[in-house]
Amino acid sequence: FVNTLALRTYPKGEKTFANYLNEVKETALSAFDAQDYPLEDLIGNVQVQRDTSRNPLFDAVFSMQNANIKHLTMKGIQLEPHPFERKTAKFDLTLTADETDGGLTFVLEYNTALFKQETIERWKQYWMELLDAVTGNPNQPLSSLSLVTETEKQALLEAWKGKALPVPTDKTVHQLFEETVQRHKDRPAVTYNGQSWTYGELNAKANRLARILMDCG
Repeated sequence: FVNTLALRTYPKGEKTFANYLNEVKETALSAFDAQDYPLEDLIGNVQVQRDTSRNPLFDAVFSMQNANIKHLTMKGIQLEPHPFERKTAKFDLTLTADETDGGLTFVLEYNTALFKQETIERWKQYWMELLDAVTGNPNQPLSSLSLVTETEKQALLEAWKGKALPVPTDKTVHQLFEETVQRHKDRPAVTYNGQSWTYGELNAKANRLARILMDCG
């Protein structure tokens, strides 16, 4: 018998990890005041657009399993936990923490229609890298934290070093763009703030702006 609490946090580059962690803590604690408010009622009241393929408010879940089921006792009955392997992901991503005698055991459940196993494996390494960084220095700003290891960072730099794309020297940038428009007029060219334009639409906007600038001298 559980109820999901939807939380909104506000990470910013200039905040230190320690301060951000404290903000998340306060947000989580204050959310318990509304823990009896059903999530379905909340979703109905905020009137978000529903999509049956995903959760309307969030796609990542954290679950702390700290119920002491190993020591449950009932008079005259022997109780023991039965492991159950669920084959269906309820959310896009669910990180579960389980308290054990040796500390915490984490399980990351993911939607296989969205993520490959190697992607999740890489994210696991990124998370470990992040944990190492913040435990070593919790007062560093969020903007200074890196998910990739130094080895991977160097590999990425080496992969891009010396790469150059052939560009015709006898044509201007806008001429090259016009040629691209002729080939891919109806293909999406750019997306900004949730709105997309095709190459044709973007070219028309650019031409209108150019005419205005020319009229202004």
